[in-house]
Amino acid sequence: MNFYIDESGNFSLENSTWNSVGILAIPQQKEDKIAAFIKSLKDRIGLKEDDELKNYFRRDFDVKFFDELIDFLFENKCVFHMSSIHRKNISKEILSNTKLNLTNSIEKSDTNELY
Repeated sequence: MNFYIDESGNFSLENSTWNSVGILAIPQQKEDKIAAFIKSLKDRIGLKEDDELKNYFRRDFDVKFFDELIDFLFENKCVFHMSSIHRKNISKEILSNTKLNLTNSIEKSDTNELY
């Protein structure tokens, strides 16, 4: 399994803004197939090869390609997890439990316990 992680925000305990993290786990044997699909999706959307796909979804709020992407990832045994929290309304205990649950989820996907 190869893991790709992208985050946005400031995750310090003193922070009082929204923080997000996304994790995509791709089985190694599916890596080329996923990359080819992403390239074809970018071509259809009109993005350059180096453009980030997330910028399209964030900008246009058009989920027509998003459903297709998620379905393709699911069919190819990929694991996608996204989490957002607002630090102002969360305790240190809840934050620690959230981190632990996310870590456990990643470990399970790496051992294929989800399939």
